[in-house]
Amino acid sequence: PGIAIAAVVFGLVHYPVLTGAGSSGAYVLVVVLAGAVLGIAYEHTHNLLVPIAVHAAWNAVVYLVGYYGAVGVAVPAG
Repeated sequence: PGIAIAAVVFGLVHYPVLTGAGSSGAYVLVVVLAGAVLGIAYEHTHNLLVPIAVHAAWNAVVYLVGYYGAVGVAVPAG
């Protein structure tokens, strides 16, 4: 139950960011699931740096895709 609660809190903390961009509730669900994955990563490793690194890598990919889209660079699909 701890991971589930933390995942929901993670989703709620990210909610203003997601809704500010005009995102739908589906994105909130994705963030809650991502929070669960981060919690599971911590549970398996007992190392807080693992979910921190995963979160940082995810953010880097999201920002790079957004940046490339803004400057007109085609992002390869799949």
